[in-house]
Amino acid sequence: MNAPDLLTAALEYSARGWPVIPVGPKKRPVCNWGIWRRQAQSMPEVLELFSRPTHGLALLTWPASNLLVLDFDGPHAAAAWATSGICLPPTARTRTRSGGEHWVYRLPCAGPHSGEEPTERRLKR
Repeated sequence: MNAPDLLTAALEYSARGWPVIPVGPKKRPVCNWGIWRRQAQSMPEVLELFSRPTHGLALLTWPASNLLVLDFDGPHAAAAWATSGICLPPTARTRTRSGGEHWVYRLPCAGPHSGEEPTERRLKR
């Protein structure tokens, strides 16, 4: 994906309330990203993050957003899960470089940017 496409994708994800960060070739963050676990990310911040060349982007998952990702490493992992007998609802899936899959779920509770009570506190009740 080239730089304008990454910026477009980053802005679209951010508009959905999903914080995004640039990553290097080994999927390592190339910025300090911890702040967005506790507060919303602004469009100017996204524009600044993606104003320099980058290898890719990553979505921040729960608790930074309402996204939860199950990471099935390698082609055997999803097959192993299937034998557990625990059915998961259909969802968006992406292929990983290892041949595995990421299954992306949207949680009913929001991330820290919503103004709601922090999710961790609600879950502990």
